[in-house]
Amino acid sequence: MRWSRHEAINHATPLAAPYPLFRLLAINLAIGACAASLLVAGLLWLNPGHLRELIFADSSPGIALLSLLAAFLTPRTRTH
Repeated sequence: MRWSRHEAINHATPLAAPYPLFRLLAINLAIGACAASLLVAGLLWLNPGHLRELIFADSSPGIALLSLLAAFLTPRTRTH
């Protein structure tokens, strides 16, 4: 089956192209993950309240770092 150039371009579009909301959500998730990673790195660098020593003195510091990162990534809801 032969396609015209216009049909070939339309056929080769990625899956997210017809769904701009999912593309927007993915971009915002990536931006949020980068911001959260920078915030965790900044907290480890500044070491407020000896947080860095506390995290790395644990037997599994990866879990503590992942939970700290996840705390910045999870959505917050306001309750009045």
